[in-house]
Amino acid sequence: MIVFKKYNHRTFSIIWWIFFILFFVVYFSAHLNAQIPLLCKEEMHKDLDQLNRYMKKWHPAYYAYANKEQMQMHYALMKDLCTDSMSLREFRNIVRRTVAKVGCGHISVSGRKSAIKGPAIPLIPIRVKIIQDRLFVASCDDSLNIIQSKDEILSIDGRQANEWIELMKELSLSDGYNQTHKVFSAEKNFAVFMYYLVGQKEKFNLVLKNQEGLIYEAVLYTKKSQALNELKPDQ
Repeated sequence: MIVFKKYNHRTFSIIWWIFFILFFVVYFSAHLNAQIPLLCKEEMHKDLDQLNRYMKKWHPAYYAYANKEQMQMHYALMKDLCTDSMSLREFRNIVRRTVAKVGCGHISVSGRKSAIKGPAIPLIPIRVKIIQDRLFVASCDDSLNIIQSKDEILSIDGRQANEWIELMKELSLSDGYNQTHKVFSAEKNFAVFMYYLVGQKEKFNLVLKNQEGLIYEAVLYTKKSQALNELKPDQ
């Protein structure tokens, strides 16, 4: 026997509103995703090949610090990092690492011009000091006032501090074998490089060690800071 359940007007209205809200959420999420430009593997491989041809033709010292075989191996490695549906931000990191292999501080890689005029992006509100392969807090806009200046950052989101330093040095552009400028660039642009590496986040989980040697954990929420956003890694 089939039983048809009767709904009163109020119940029908509630069901309609639930349906409407679900439809809006699904549509809005799809619309937001559509606004994120994605690149396929084939497109990125073509771009890297074009970059290689262009740099080889016009840069006067393209093989000064990496010979042809080393450069080709590096391009192959960068191509292996390309996966389907990568964002422009993710591909820019690969391009920066590719250009950095040339060892020329007079060239740079930047994002789209439209992004420069966009709203401030929430960044990790911290400035750092790098000593060898260790990371220290220079200053921090911590609303709970837990993280103090001169505390050592042991890890961020489960990744050790020295790993973050190496990733940022790969994004830095400098002359020759110069590592000093790479460290300086990682310090100066730490918040921006963190965005380059992980994208837009709401918070970061840090493990630190204070000056008394006590290890503690802290959650640091990102903030929109015009001062941090005005840092220009390419300058």
